[in-house]
Amino acid sequence: MDFDTLINRANTSSAKYDLLEKRFGRSDVIPMWIADSEFCVPEEIYQDIQARANHKIYGYTTIDEEAKQSIINWQKNRHNVNIDQEEILILNGVVPSLSACVNTYSQYQDNILIQTPIYPPFYSVIKENDRCTLENPLIEKDGHFTIDFQDYEKQIKNTKIFILCNPHNPTGRVYTKDELSQIVSLCKKYNVLIISDEIHADIIYNDKKHLSLYNFDYENIIILNSAGKSFNIAGLTCSYAIFKSKHLKIKLEKYFKKLHLTEVNIFGLTALKSAYTNGNSYIDELIPYLNNNKKLVINELKNTKIKALNNEGTFLMLLDCRDLNLNQKELKEFFINKAKIALNNGLDFGDELKGYMRLNIATSKEVLDKALKSLNKALKKDFLRQFEL
Repeated sequence: MDFDTLINRANTSSAKYDLLEKRFGRSDVIPMWIADSEFCVPEEIYQDIQARANHKIYGYTTIDEEAKQSIINWQKNRHNVNIDQEEILILNGVVPSLSACVNTYSQYQDNILIQTPIYPPFYSVIKENDRCTLENPLIEKDGHFTIDFQDYEKQIKNTKIFILCNPHNPTGRVYTKDELSQIVSLCKKYNVLIISDEIHADIIYNDKKHLSLYNFDYENIIILNSAGKSFNIAGLTCSYAIFKSKHLKIKLEKYFKKLHLTEVNIFGLTALKSAYTNGNSYIDELIPYLNNNKKLVINELKNTKIKALNNEGTFLMLLDCRDLNLNQKELKEFFINKAKIALNNGLDFGDELKGYMRLNIATSKEVLDKALKSLNKALKKDFLRQFEL
């Protein structure tokens, strides 16, 4: 797969590109923010979507057994998860499904626990469903985030639902078996439902391994996943949920039937089947490429006042910019107006990331190198300016 050749995405209704002016106040910046990649989909996905488009009829869609079987095969072969077709619901996106779960399995003003810093929609699906947010802040030490289990147990006692993100966005943590076992044990102890967002599960580096919560001994678990991140098909809005409890599945099915949301995008379904049937070699080539990008970021910034955290999974990296001694507004302006790079503001993920920015490394080495050179140039200019004052 050629990950070095990129396609111009401007003026294609791409959120990452066509919202630059609105989001950052200028369009002449390198977009490395929103979490989709710059890579073309595998040729098999393109050909299968093209073949479906050539049919020239795009009527109402039913979810076939082939789609569910592709999920079963992918989860078994990539993640050692053995599921049945009856345990799967194919849906219209992880975040809409997460919101539906919050609505279905909790009541007005119930407490929902999240681990901060966290992907911003976790906050919004709780607030917009009129639930109460409880936070279990992760502990950062030397660029590594861990769970404060003493605080976790304190919070989980009063919680209806715990929403897990593993691999974790934005810290890049891939939780260990011991960490996940403690989570499950405490949720079981206090009878708390776990919703596990595992959308980044395919992108894991080095000796780390994704362990799906499905394989732990607890019935009250719902897995949410999608091929969207791994294969750059998020715009086709197709995801799935995996249930260990038939009762939980029936409840969510009823919720979606009430909204008449029981169909999915015809091209999303085609892409899902194609990705999970033909995508092994693509992911096997993608991970080393991203790992090299990660190493490039760490090496290029190692002698600067910005520390790149070594993410264990995902194509998202945190940049610790606290040594620049800038407030968050100044930090954002530095990256936009001086480094000319569009990144995610750390504070969007929680107060724990004050002084941080999030970088998307799912781009070509050439573009990443250009962005890092621009950043280093801006850092040197600011450093020299200190001596001129």
